[in-house]
Amino acid sequence: MNSSSKPFQKFKLNPGLLITSTILITIAIWFGSKVYYQNWLPSNIWYISKIAALSATILMAWSLILSSRSLWLEELFGGLDKMYQWHKKTGKYAFYFILIHPLALAFRSVPDITGVFGFLGFQSWNNWYSVGHNFGVMALLLMISLIALSLWVYLPYHLWKATHSYFGLVYSFVIVHVILVDANIAAYPLLQVWMYAWMFGALGSFLYIKFLYRFLGPKFEYSVKDIEYIDDVYEITLKAGSKHMNFRPSQFAYLRFLTDGVTRELHPYSIACAPNEESRLKFGVKAVGDHTRSLGKVKIGDKVEVFGPYGRFAEKFLLSRRQCVFIGAGIGVTPFLGMWDTALNSSERIEFEEHSRLVSFHPDHLKAWKSPFVNLFYIVKNEDQASFDNDIKHIAIVSQHHGNDHFHKRGHKYILHTSDTMGRITMESIQTEVGDLRYKNIFICGPKPMMDNMIEQCLKLGVPKTQIITEDFAMLDEKRGEKGVLKWFSNGILKLFNAKQV
Repeated sequence: MNSSSKPFQKFKLNPGLLITSTILITIAIWFGSKVYYQNWLPSNIWYISKIAALSATILMAWSLILSSRSLWLEELFGGLDKMYQWHKKTGKYAFYFILIHPLALAFRSVPDITGVFGFLGFQSWNNWYSVGHNFGVMALLLMISLIALSLWVYLPYHLWKATHSYFGLVYSFVIVHVILVDANIAAYPLLQVWMYAWMFGALGSFLYIKFLYRFLGPKFEYSVKDIEYIDDVYEITLKAGSKHMNFRPSQFAYLRFLTDGVTRELHPYSIACAPNEESRLKFGVKAVGDHTRSLGKVKIGDKVEVFGPYGRFAEKFLLSRRQCVFIGAGIGVTPFLGMWDTALNSSERIEFEEHSRLVSFHPDHLKAWKSPFVNLFYIVKNEDQASFDNDIKHIAIVSQHHGNDHFHKRGHKYILHTSDTMGRITMESIQTEVGDLRYKNIFICGPKPMMDNMIEQCLKLGVPKTQIITEDFAMLDEKRGEKGVLKWFSNGILKLFNAKQV
């Protein structure tokens, strides 16, 4: 194969349970070591501080490991978008625990306010303990600064991404702090091995994604075959170089355009086509930021580095026989194009013996595989914004031309919904069109507020949560500013103590 991706597997692990288990194991090893060596701390406040420190260290390690785009972790977590959501959650809760750690220790000096602030500040650099303490203070201050910068100040994506990468430096400071200050870890061999494995594994993940991914990652050389600008969307078709990337319907890839005037950071885009004999890739890119707007400078023949593929969005479409409803809003329709093509051409398949390598990667190419019925809803404001409407209809026409008229014979349905003329679409109106949604898999992709709203509507209609499939790359909170930060912080603290916010 030309890609390290594996065929879909049915095994899934609960990510929250996995992460929580590693924290509990860490605390159990630490407490068990204290029992074994009969080495107890002088007061209860120390235990709160140490548990918070150990939890924060493991959570930060998870946050960095989950940002490494590891293919085996993607399989375990059910998709790279799910990994990024857990990357965000673990980083957030690590921050809460990091705050508790020094505050609990400083609390020992109460009511001596000078002593409290003296502990939280820098100390002299004349011994290793003080050096380690100062690195801990630097880690805390740098983390607060980065979080404040990302939440209070609106930054272009490439600048936000640059500041976000400094969280690796924060963790480097944490490692120095732990090695020089935390005698509890150094005193217990099993705990030391466990913690050092997590810390240096996380640091290795950061160094890989920051410096080595561009050389060692799943990279393929492509060039621009065609580029169109329709309304505010670039439709970009790429052709392969010496080797091509195998992919499944709905997957996405990271692109770096080697064009003068286009920023070189990697951006993820859904592949807007099905696997094909020409080994071409098509992407739809909405011009919303500095990088995407600069794509107007891209010319036919320009080189593009493609990293991937990633994504598990189509898994239940390819593995389940349950009828499907695809709901794509705006540029969110792109992952459905490959799935739509696959559904309409499901009988135009090959014998396993002829192309065993291809079939092992694409089980949907086997003649025995039969697509479930599909209802595709493409939601736009008006027809001018329906940049992929022609592609969707063209797939149906080509399918009919090849004798695979599944669009009519098998009952597949396509509806272009223009909200200007047809009003706001609801899950009830979709149910009226396609039948009881409780017995269908519902795939939703689009702006996060729209997805959240449709998920809520599905749940009210009795659709099981396991039958609602989304792809969400919303890394930044949409509402930023002082009030949003305070609410974000207070909600998190309250959750730690299982309290209710009044």
